[in-house]
Amino acid sequence: PPQEQQWQVTARVLYDPANLETPAGAALPDLRSILTQAAGAVWPAAAGLPAADLSATLNFGQDLILQTTGLDETRLLIDTGAVLP
Repeated sequence: PPQEQQWQVTARVLYDPANLETPAGAALPDLRSILTQAAGAVWPAAAGLPAADLSATLNFGQDLILQTTGLDETRLLIDTGAVLP
């Protein structure tokens, strides 16, 4: 049955806010500078080390909410790739 289907996914983030370019008079950064950010780091667990990616299971018919475990709120902690061990 479709409702029993699952897929393993791996998510990576881009995060390099120092290199975002905001055109004069614009409120938001240029899309090209957003999409060309350097690879970032993600914290799978608040008490752990950062990683280059985050693995999760996507279940049929359910939203997949990526988050850092061990936090009171649903958040995904990210940083620049410079913090990777």
